[in-house]
This record gives sequence, structure tokens and C-alpha cells, in this order.
Amino acid sequence: MKKTLLIFTFCFLGLIALVHGQTFNQDTVYHHDSGDKIYHASQVDSIPKFPGGRLGFFKWYSQNFKYPSKAKENGIQGVVRGSFIVEADGSITDPIIVQGVDESLDSEVIRLFRLLPDFIPGKKDGRNVRVQFNLPVKFSLND
Repeated sequence: MKKTLLIFTFCFLGLIALVHGQTFNQDTVYHHDSGDKIYHASQVDSIPKFPGGRLGFFKWYSQNFKYPSKAKENGIQGVVRGSFIVEADGSITDPIIVQGVDESLDSEVIRLFRLLPDFIPGKKDGRNVRVQFNLPVKFSLND
């Protein structure tokens, strides 16, 4: 449990860093098939927030994270970089792997993203907007 919480802490800190300085061109507004704009976190007035804040996220993550047994047995570790959209209603959509490590680790990240509860939506100019999050998830057997 302590290892999982430690891994999570580093990943969550990575999320915070990414939210404030994602690797996308900050002048770009992304579009989705629906035609609605998808904003970069640095482009909104208020970023989406996990219900219960940081502590809520820590608790949720520690209850839902599972290191895949196949990966554990084979000593597979690394950082999976994933992405998802926080919709204007706070729901989570479009989970993808941007940079994978192993099928079992990649699948765990997608599973986690699909389990995420609705966020408090991001806002721009007083209205709820769609915001893309990039999140690295570190899998380490040595921590």
C-alpha cells in the first residue's frame, strides 16, 4: 500500500505539472469530431478538478490502482503516458495511450481512466468547456 501511494504521489505531482505546462502548443485549441473546442489546461480560467480535491484523488487512486500481475511477474515497469478529455459536463471521455510501455500496463491506465468519476468541469469566460489532460502513470517495482 505504501509503495502504491508513493507511486501515486509522484504520478499526481506529474499531473499537476502537466496541467500547468503540457507539451502541446499553448496557442492551439483542439477540435473533436463533434466540432466542440477542446482546450489545453493552460488556456482555461479554471482547470477541471477531481471531486474531493487532491486527497479525494489520492484515496480514489489507492482504491482502484492495480499493478498487473503479469507485468509484476515479468519485472515490467515504466511510465505510461495517457490522455483523456474532461467534458463540459465533467464526464471523462476519449481515454488513449500517447506513449505505452507494455500492453498490460497500458490496459491498466485505460481501465483507470474509464473508472474516473466526473470532475468539476473546467471553465473559460464563465462557461464550462472541454479540457484535455495528459497524465503519466508510473509503474515501478522498486519504490
